[in-house]
Parts: sequence; C-alpha cells; structure tokens
Amino acid sequence: VATGFHAIEFLLWGQDLAGYNYGAGNRSYQDYLVSSCAVGHCQKRRDYLLAVTNLLVSDLEEMAGLFEAKNGQVVKRWQKTRKDQVLEQIISGLASFTYGELAGERMQLGLLLGDPEEEHDCFSDLTHLSHYFNVVGIQNIYQGSYSNFHNQIMAGSSLSDFVSLINHDLNQKLSRAIKKSKQKVQLLYDRAEGLRPKGSSPMSYDMMLNPKNKEGRELVLGVVNALKGQTDLLVILSKQLGLQKLVYEGSDSLDYPSKVLTSHHTDSTLPSHQDKSK
Repeated sequence: VATGFHAIEFLLWGQDLAGYNYGAGNRSYQDYLVSSCAVGHCQKRRDYLLAVTNLLVSDLEEMAGLFEAKNGQVVKRWQKTRKDQVLEQIISGLASFTYGELAGERMQLGLLLGDPEEEHDCFSDLTHLSHYFNVVGIQNIYQGSYSNFHNQIMAGSSLSDFVSLINHDLNQKLSRAIKKSKQKVQLLYDRAEGLRPKGSSPMSYDMMLNPKNKEGRELVLGVVNALKGQTDLLVILSKQLGLQKLVYEGSDSLDYPSKVLTSHHTDSTLPSHQDKSK
C-alpha cells in the first residue's frame, strides 16, 4: 500500500471521512507548502508524491514494453508457446478478472459488508471510473480494438474473430454479454456523475454501498450479475475450444458469502475457482 496508484490517490485527496454522505477526501494544498508548513512533513510529502508518481510511470512503461509487438518479452514467450496454451491463458485471465477480481473483490464484497471503505478508490470517490474502464478494458481485449488518446480506433485480429470462426453463435452471445456488462456499468457511472436521472445529484460509489440505499445497491448488483453471466460464457468457450478445465480466480464474496459475513475477512487473497460443471 506504500506505492502505486492508491498511494498517489491518498497523497492527493487524503482520507475520505464522509461515510455514506457525499464527499471525497479533501486534502489542502497547504500540506505541500514548504514555505509555511503548519501541518509538518511538507517537504517529505512532496518528495514522496514525486517518487511514487515516477515509479508508477516507470512501472507502466515496463508493462507496455513487455507487450511490445516485436521485442516484448511476453510476446516472445507466447510465440514459443503452444497456441492452445496461449488461448487458455487469455481466457483464464479474462475470467479471473471478470469474476474473482471485479465482480467479487471489487464489487460484491462491498455489497456484503455495506462498508463505505470497501470501494476501489476510497480516497477520491472515483471508483465508478475504475469499474467503467475495467469493463471497457475487458471488451477491448475480446474485440481486439480500442480508442486511443486521439480518438483513433486501433484494431487488429481479435479473440472475437477467432471464436466466430469456431462457433459464430457463441461469439455473438459472448459479445452481447460483454456489451450488457458495459451497459450496466454505464448506468452506474452515469448515476455517480449525476447524469441520470436528469438533474439528479451525484451518488458516489460509497453511497451506493449503504444497506439502506436500494437504488444504489441495485446498480452495483446489476453489474455483478452481468459479469457473472459473462464468466459463464467464458467457461463454455473454454470447453468449445477443447481446452483443459478452466481454472480462474474465485472470490469468497461470490462463492462463500456466509463465510465473509461471519468472519468479515477482507484481505485481498483470492482462492482458486475451478469450473465444476459436467
């Protein structure tokens, strides 16, 4: 927790003390004023913010390099790996993130505990942005296309193209399931931004987790259920391709909710989830 995006988020916003009420962290610029540092450690805080931000940039550059088309280490490794194993890794990765991480640990856990702190971006209250672009990222990977910073569509051969050759109907179903997930998270995003209903006040994600907030919780649950349906089709896809039994990350929040409620166990350990259907 001392490095990465959330360290930057805390340094910029500070702790969110609003609970279920609207309001994010509200760090003052004075926390960084070296000339009149009333709160203490202003220079250290400035140095820390620069250090963790530079580290995040270098980490992202390293990750981009791993997937570089010609010389990326991941690409080179995949070129030497059997195609069925590569496909299994891609589908397992999509299922793990869809089910165990996003639907489970990032969304269902907060619903179960009803805790305003159980959101992805708990200092800035921008969790709806993270969830939205998580779903968009899944869609980008499956369709092999994305819109860059200049609004240009970057596209190439995709998993969707390959699946369509094997089973056109299954590709259509999976594409619709991913589209449904995006539609559900769009509703959540719009509500958090105050875009819908027209003229409404924004409802931040931590407000949606309030056990008394029926509207907000239904928005979150709508995304969770859509992601679960999406995962089911990824399991079917794995079988259709003749791959080994798909193993992907699970979540106690989805698989063993009573265990979570009993223990209030909120660490980030994700158990392995294996398709048990016949």
